[in-house]
Amino acid sequence: MLQTYHKNAALIRNLNYILLISSIIALISLIFQYGFYPTKGWEVLVTRFNFLFVEYYVIQFFLKLLLAEKRITYLRAHWYEAVLSVLIILETAIVVRILGINLIARYFSGVNIRVITELYVIIAQVMILLSFIPILIRYNQKISELRFHPGQVIILSFLVTILAGALLLLLPKSVTYPNRLTFIDALFSATSAVCVTGLSVVDIGTFFSPLGQIIILLLIQLGGIGTLTLTCFLALLFGKGMALKERVVLHDFLLTDKLGLLSSTLRDIMVMVFSVELAGTLLLMLLWKEHFHGISTLFYYSLFHSVSAFCNAGFSLFPDSLIRYKESMPVMLVFCALIIIGGLGFTTISNLLSTTSQRLKHEFKPHYRVHTKLTVYISLILIVSGVLLYLLLESRQNGISLYSDMLAALFTSVTARTAGFNSIDMATLSIPFALFVVVLMFIGASPGSTGGGIKTTTLGILLISIYSIMLGKRRIVIWGKDIPFLVLNRALIVFTAAIFLVVTSTILLSITDSFPLVDTIFEVVSGFATVGLSRGITAYLSVLGKLIIIITMFIGRVGILTMAFSITSLRDQKVRIEYPSEMVGVG
Repeated sequence: MLQTYHKNAALIRNLNYILLISSIIALISLIFQYGFYPTKGWEVLVTRFNFLFVEYYVIQFFLKLLLAEKRITYLRAHWYEAVLSVLIILETAIVVRILGINLIARYFSGVNIRVITELYVIIAQVMILLSFIPILIRYNQKISELRFHPGQVIILSFLVTILAGALLLLLPKSVTYPNRLTFIDALFSATSAVCVTGLSVVDIGTFFSPLGQIIILLLIQLGGIGTLTLTCFLALLFGKGMALKERVVLHDFLLTDKLGLLSSTLRDIMVMVFSVELAGTLLLMLLWKEHFHGISTLFYYSLFHSVSAFCNAGFSLFPDSLIRYKESMPVMLVFCALIIIGGLGFTTISNLLSTTSQRLKHEFKPHYRVHTKLTVYISLILIVSGVLLYLLLESRQNGISLYSDMLAALFTSVTARTAGFNSIDMATLSIPFALFVVVLMFIGASPGSTGGGIKTTTLGILLISIYSIMLGKRRIVIWGKDIPFLVLNRALIVFTAAIFLVVTSTILLSITDSFPLVDTIFEVVSGFATVGLSRGITAYLSVLGKLIIIITMFIGRVGILTMAFSITSLRDQKVRIEYPSEMVGVG
């Protein structure tokens, strides 16, 4: 019995090795087929390999099922593979029914049935590739053995996603003919998409092909919700579970309260993300139905802009961003809603919905968390301040109606908080208001959101702490809650490090590129806060200038604290030594 078990285990191991190798080849063939311009002979060869690959997938699945000790348990744990295999069998049966029993002979003798089989091969490949994502996340356990800090895991996930995105954007079919993309421009575009910034050195609506635009859209989605968030969710969905290390990493990334609630939190996040993005898509389709010919084009443009708005990315397929819709209040309000929801963060939205629901049901009188109150109040203050200052400084210069001024003021104030869309030309803004936009961008969105910046709560904690110190208080109290000094220390670190990064990047960019100082500061802060607004200098950056903005965008997206903790060894974090205290004069 034991000998049979070892033989079965060895056979299953070999089947998995062959599947892994063939999956890598299938991925390469998929990229080759749709990213390059293969000859007819290569195209037929790749298609035949794809056909063999999906057939092998079915065979190896049923072999492993037969070799499993508890087949019912195996089916439950690998339900997605079972569904995939059944679908492949059904599709194969349909093809055989259409072409006849001599399908294989005719296929390998040179008869071109690619058009008939291509769809099911592609669907099967995509599903198979998705089924391997949960397996890849299991390597986090090995990372745990190497004693990587959670911050380092987060940084690594963003780096890998950016590099993969840059390589995909370099594919010949990712750009329209006769355009060519350099590596630095591909890296810049991928970084801007993954970091949900929106800065672009080219017009993505015309420079990139539909394939390139879809790659950017996927990068925006991955960057908005986080690669780790998505892969761990898929791991839970496919019954793989998560190791403790993975839970700790996601706990730091998502800012959740309890590790035990992480699974339900992941589920709620994914439901919220896709529900809001779908709602935004449908609303935009209703508003844009007269502007596009064909339901597919209408859906594609609506989906792209809905995802870009919710993720606070700011990428647009229109060459003028949203300037063409600056007079359309419904369109502007839909974008404002998507941007604000994405910028508030899941923690805030979840607390708002649950607490409001409980209050409406009169179950008891729950209280909103301090985090939620700070986020909402600071966000409202910033939006209202932006509207008032725009009306004060910009309305007279533009000479347009009050309605248009109000709409432009609202949208500019909202989008400056890390969204990156614009309904007016940023280069036409007066210097005073442009500097105020820099302040809005620097503050950014809220913790746990798709936006960047130092975050609204950081500003709130700093202001309340200053007020408490001026009154001579020894504690920081907000709405009857005592805030630990650890929170103030982190806020100070974030604020100080952000100022240092912005100043350093501005000085370096001033050395490498000769732009007006206001434009340079605007560009740097836009990159750091992952906003995407520009005064028109992005396309003219030098290679070194692009590298500076790339690094600034990356640090701004992963977060100052994540970068700081990632370079601190775990041993240093455990050391606790008390030293004598001594006063130092300041001020």
